[in-house]
Amino acid sequence: MPEVEGTIASILTWSADRPLWQQDALRRLVVQGELSPTDKAELMGMVRQWVGLTVLGTVAEARSLVASDFPSSGSCDAFLRLVSLKDLTGVNALAEGQTLSFGPTGLTVVYGENGAGKTGYFRVLKHACQARVVEPILGDVRQAVTPRPTATFEVAGTGEEAPRSLNWDGGTQLPDLKQFSLFDSACGRQIVGTASDPVFLPVGLEAFSPFADFLDEVRSSLETEASTLRDSQHLTSCLSELRGDHEVGRLVGSFPNSVTEEAIERLAIFSEADADQLRSTKRSRGGCPGLQDKSMVTTIRSMSRRSNCLPRIWLRQWRIFTLTEEG
Repeated sequence: MPEVEGTIASILTWSADRPLWQQDALRRLVVQGELSPTDKAELMGMVRQWVGLTVLGTVAEARSLVASDFPSSGSCDAFLRLVSLKDLTGVNALAEGQTLSFGPTGLTVVYGENGAGKTGYFRVLKHACQARVVEPILGDVRQAVTPRPTATFEVAGTGEEAPRSLNWDGGTQLPDLKQFSLFDSACGRQIVGTASDPVFLPVGLEAFSPFADFLDEVRSSLETEASTLRDSQHLTSCLSELRGDHEVGRLVGSFPNSVTEEAIERLAIFSEADADQLRSTKRSRGGCPGLQDKSMVTTIRSMSRRSNCLPRIWLRQWRIFTLTEEG
């Protein structure tokens, strides 16, 4: 294999110092051109494991970016000719056992009506060989479970009389096939934008824009989770002020395991009896200004042992805040 140099070598050197989940994200973008929802879910699992957060399910194994992932990376030395593509399975509703042959010289034209299967064959070629933009291979919608796409490529080298077969399993990279490059309108948009502005980038660099977008998504997700954790810790701290030997205190003491919306609603009802008790408590304490400002919790802490209605007021305010946040 020729020594990798230039832009690809610089990208490989840079990525080697990144966390493994970032290397895998960049690898997927180089190979596929975009991150699917499944890709993002798997990568977020790697991120959560990397930062020490709980991960539900199994974390996908991260793979680093290597030279053979790049189009035109010089992954083989011998000149090859693509002879045929055959025996496709798990690709759209294509019939099995078919062969698409390519002429030894000149131009091979593949034609057919809409739905004949031209796109299915071409997407297999783009996945197995090289292309700047690679769309997902779709399965047969009529089947409950779609098998992994597979195909057999026949190639022939210079001077070889009989072609040899390369079995592609839908995922494994076959270095010999990297010699073949595919180009279509989707790949063309990498070179000329919709407004006919030149947007050409050297091989590999087009992955960095969606890579940066994904990093922004990761940061936003982690910041949201951190904010949620801070709010939860603050709520737990506030609820601790309501602990005591009364009905509300016993409920708060079991927070969050036994706290239900019904229990909160029941205790948050402010009855006439509660109002009488509050007036009595205010007279005995010479007023209750703390309920009007940020020292409400401190006031409740000093009075909760004498009155059940003050924690009820707090819980009612908490419920109103919760409904506001949900809305």
